[in-house]
Amino acid sequence: MFDKTHLMPAEFEFVVLSDTHYMRDAADRPLEFESRRKQTARAEVALQYVAALCPDFVIHLGDLVQEYPGTPDFEPAMDEARAQIERYGLKPFWVAGNHDVGDKFDRTMPTHPASRASLAFFHDRLGPSWYGFDHGGCHFIILNSQILNAE
Repeated sequence: MFDKTHLMPAEFEFVVLSDTHYMRDAADRPLEFESRRKQTARAEVALQYVAALCPDFVIHLGDLVQEYPGTPDFEPAMDEARAQIERYGLKPFWVAGNHDVGDKFDRTMPTHPASRASLAFFHDRLGPSWYGFDHGGCHFIILNSQILNAE
């Protein structure tokens, strides 16, 4: 699927995914953008490409789902989104996004502020939201910027 013959050999390869915004079927309810109805299918295609690359590891930078903590479809959407990714044998290092745990307080944002409950849900389902890991002589640090400098 990918021709790497002209690339220099790498010590390791990894893929960074972000904002896959898995969305449960919206049926015929109105949406902010009609293109949102295609988000889940677009993510599916991207995941197929990622799996075909056979990376050493994957990092998902957050916003796994379109919903956010406190909305009715949030919890099932998180479980379905994770299952969608894992169907391809991918086990990402997860980074918390504002749709995953909430955000800093901001009246202009639709997401609610991150809370102990939303962090606990993320940690229970996906693991810690701040940690480090080593691979191939490199150290990677994952930070949860949603809670940095939050009040």
